[in-house]
Amino acid sequence: MDNWILKRALISPNKIAVRDNTHQISFLQLKTIVGRIVSKLGNLIPLNEKRIAIITDNNILGYLMSLSIISFGASIVFLNKRLSNAELNWQLNNAGVRYCLIDDLCLKKVNLNCNVIYFNDIKTSNGNPKVKLKEKFDVNDIASIMFTSGTTGFSKACLQSFKNHLSSAISTGINLNLSSDDEWLCVVPIFHISGFSIILRGLIYGFSVRLVNHFNENDINNILSVEPITIISVVPYMLRKMLNKLTTTYQNKFRFMFVGGAPIDKFTLHKCLLNKIPVVQSYGMTETCSNIISLNFDSIENKLGSIGKPLFLTQYKLGKDNELLIKTPALISGYLNCNINKYLSNGWYRTGDIAHVDKEGFIYIDGRKSELIISGGENIFPSEIENVLLKKDNIVNVAVIGLQDEKWGEVPVAFVQYEGDLNKRDLVEYCKKEIGEYKIPKKFYKVDCLPINSSGKLQKFKIKEFLNDFISNEIK
Repeated sequence: MDNWILKRALISPNKIAVRDNTHQISFLQLKTIVGRIVSKLGNLIPLNEKRIAIITDNNILGYLMSLSIISFGASIVFLNKRLSNAELNWQLNNAGVRYCLIDDLCLKKVNLNCNVIYFNDIKTSNGNPKVKLKEKFDVNDIASIMFTSGTTGFSKACLQSFKNHLSSAISTGINLNLSSDDEWLCVVPIFHISGFSIILRGLIYGFSVRLVNHFNENDINNILSVEPITIISVVPYMLRKMLNKLTTTYQNKFRFMFVGGAPIDKFTLHKCLLNKIPVVQSYGMTETCSNIISLNFDSIENKLGSIGKPLFLTQYKLGKDNELLIKTPALISGYLNCNINKYLSNGWYRTGDIAHVDKEGFIYIDGRKSELIISGGENIFPSEIENVLLKKDNIVNVAVIGLQDEKWGEVPVAFVQYEGDLNKRDLVEYCKKEIGEYKIPKKFYKVDCLPINSSGKLQKFKIKEFLNDFISNEIK
């Protein structure tokens, strides 16, 4: 298979590949610049190096360095700058990484157990004329290694091949009708699959990627109002903040919000409908190189709460306890230093999500198997309670977990981030209108913020881990 950079430079050399606030690069320029960086890497890193890590923000240099690692012939090991030194070193050791490229502006003081090369060191280095951009890839070669977001506290290294990424891009392209006329705004981190998949789709379909380094709801709303963006990827938390600050309509070329990373609540989807903002609800994971199931905007009004139907290359079925099982060529072949077979059932990948399917084939996620609360013999899904509470105007975010109880075994409790005033009586009465009494949280706690990782997912294990810090302010 041809290097996608070379292929795109041949097909559409003058098309803009990537841009930010001040700079833009065409696909032909991308080929030249990446070739130059690869030559410089050849002076700094052994040619047979299999894995090279990177720590970067969403900027053009990070985009270039990421693609240069692949074109050097190595696998990219994406690292999250928000991790501690100890966590970074654990991941570097787990992946057997000896070299790490770091954005000078992103992370300056680190103590990593590997050879650190800052972007500026590469820029000022001489090139090795014998080292050229790799022209061909084997589809089964590992393009990237990403650690799962660790919402349960255990992070696994996913081995993502070129075949996995290409399969994901094909399915997504068919579903979203992607073309070179699109421009995808990428403000989700490129070190997560939600961000990196945008970069690879841009190469495969020939559309432009608009990079934004830091999320600010006012800035993003403004960009969507004045720049020719057609698609933006967001997580529900970002979307809620954008809707709360929205004062104008987006420009005519804007097609839709691509929402993933976590389940979106019905109230937010309804708010998008009221504002005439098209939304595509996506479901996927690091293991499937982005989305594999999607609810398109033409079905959202009638199927609020569904994650949609499987994409073209995705198969699914419900297994034991209605766990959602999937098959797709976008699924990784394995983890690094962790046997994937324990997550498989006769060749089907076990997602850990409990689901049901309606008569029209739309899939609904009832909750995480690991988060299920069993109270007095009744099954309670935290997501159902969270969706109810999120509809209340002054509630910004909420997390519901189960805590041990002598009488009931477990009971739900809620951790609420809100603006203004709230009391327990109002919350209980509000919940009574929507859910059964046994599902109503027995206690509510006020929090200034909830633990959310860089991909927008709630890390509920941290609430349990630091429970005493979270239960200091009970809502009476």
